[in-house]
Amino acid sequence: THHEKIITEDEYYRVLPEVIKHLESYDPSLVRCAVPCYFTCELAAKYVTVVLTGEGADEVFNGYHYMKNLSMAKQNEEARRCLANLHNINLQRADRMGMKFSLELRVPFLDTAMIDTGMRIPARWKVFEDNGKRIEKWILRHAFAETGLLPDSVVWRYKVQYTQGAGVQDLGERIAEEQISDNEFARLKSEFPSATINSKEAAYYFKLFRRYFPHDSILDTVGIWTGFDFPEEREKVSGTFGSAAAGPAPSADTARSQAS
Repeated sequence: THHEKIITEDEYYRVLPEVIKHLESYDPSLVRCAVPCYFTCELAAKYVTVVLTGEGADEVFNGYHYMKNLSMAKQNEEARRCLANLHNINLQRADRMGMKFSLELRVPFLDTAMIDTGMRIPARWKVFEDNGKRIEKWILRHAFAETGLLPDSVVWRYKVQYTQGAGVQDLGERIAEEQISDNEFARLKSEFPSATINSKEAAYYFKLFRRYFPHDSILDTVGIWTGFDFPEEREKVSGTFGSAAAGPAPSADTARSQAS
């Protein structure tokens, strides 16, 4: 059964304090994603107690746009860095928002066998070049295209950020502009230099965070989403690569030899 939740700006603003309280973070990239995740978990918990989520696919299969500009060796290095930091960014968001509603989120792409297999796959099959386009997560897309279970419009659609897909990518910034003055932004940056307050949005989330976590010692435990929030990641792209992007499939024998 298909269910939808339409989020209004008022609802977004209303739940921000509670989201940040349960998220235990003020990082803008994390909070932006946590709000639609909060509402999704709230809705899902009315019907089920366990859900499967896609966390880990971008890390294991080189799904972030900026990875397309890296060398093959650097892609592998960045993928390992991303995986090592997942515990206090994306996984923290998924865990905290799910547990708020007693909903268990399981992450099949982070199964140890999946990680082991995925990290053995050559980077050139993760970011695949076809007719001048570099397609992220290509081998994963290709695997699902072969099953026929998903339409091409889903398998080959352009990568977008969580918040862009949910249609809330600018809400936090707009709210913060109304809530944080230039003087308050400057004061918070000066008073908490180690807190990585680089925008009014970060300053507003930090203010809410301090309501629940007033001790400075906790700041060292907060994960900051570095390396992910590149301008290219936030482009408002749409459409698909087209089914032709499937390209030639690697043979089973070649795949086994390359992965071993």
